[in-house]
Amino acid sequence: MGSGGKLPPLASAQSRSARLYSSTPDGAFRSQHFLVATIRWAQFAVTAVDADDQAIAVARAHADATGLSIDYRIATAESLACAGQRFDAVLALEIIEHVADPAVFLGSIGGLVRQGGVFIGATLNRTPRSLAAAIIGAEYLLGWLPRGTHDWRKFLRPSELVLGLRRNGLNPTKMTGISYDWIRGKWSLSRDLDINYMVTAVRW
Repeated sequence: MGSGGKLPPLASAQSRSARLYSSTPDGAFRSQHFLVATIRWAQFAVTAVDADDQAIAVARAHADATGLSIDYRIATAESLACAGQRFDAVLALEIIEHVADPAVFLGSIGGLVRQGGVFIGATLNRTPRSLAAAIIGAEYLLGWLPRGTHDWRKFLRPSELVLGLRRNGLNPTKMTGISYDWIRGKWSLSRDLDINYMVTAVRW
């Protein structure tokens, strides 16, 4: 596993299908929806899933208004895996830290990635810095998120996420941090995994 650098293409199989799993109806959800739209504009067939019916309604309305054909479903990763669904690319962005049982969720994710497919996840590390930045800072001082959005005890260390992926047949190939520049007001990829980080894994 490396740190930093570019992530591999989202998908390369013939069906060019991708999946995004999101759950939070806040700024994270909105950014995920725009990512889904961007992937669709790149000519991928996209299935976007959320357990929140209101979030799906908002996303569908935006897709209809922009003429995008996106398969939005009110469902969970577990229900899709049980139904035998398989995808070339599975994205779980800012959701792993919210699920009730990460082991069950990662088991479902492993079942959703078909042979040769890729998984891309983004989540929060369980460190003193993430407690200070993602909860005390983002929720209580800056008000970027509603108070109580995150439970620091649910954050996964990179080693824990890697182990969970490997147990479910996914082989991590790249890990990178996501850092915020307070002066420029911009996010960028970095080698700093202490707060936000992303991991890419493949099923060989």
